[in-house]
Amino acid sequence: LVSSAFRGQGSRRTEIEKQARASLDGDDLQAALEDGALLAELYLRDEKTYDDAILVLQRLVDLEPKSADALIELATALRRANRNDESAQALRKAAEVDPSRSADALAMLSELAHERGEQDSALGAAKRAATIGNDRGHALLH
Repeated sequence: LVSSAFRGQGSRRTEIEKQARASLDGDDLQAALEDGALLAELYLRDEKTYDDAILVLQRLVDLEPKSADALIELATALRRANRNDESAQALRKAAEVDPSRSADALAMLSELAHERGEQDSALGAAKRAATIGNDRGHALLH
């Protein structure tokens, strides 16, 4: 009963992916950014498609290199794929291109360092995030 209800969903998803991928390579920057974000969100829902999400998010960063949001999303995908060095690099770049997002990037760097067993780095990044006024940084310290 359940499988028959979702029988057509695979082809619908395939069509959405096809259209979004075409948009990513099109001339309409806004459509490419929106459709790319949709694709990335879709791919991040399944660990088997994390690499696809990373490729899409790298394309979004190429389209908008000064977007801290795209860089933070890329860092999230890289982290989920256990590509932690690259994730940290994307977070540092996000803080560099948009200082108003540096507290968020630092809090995420703190979490990443903690997961890697780098407690001194984790504590330092959390303190810097908290100093900037990030609630997540405060929470990491307590």
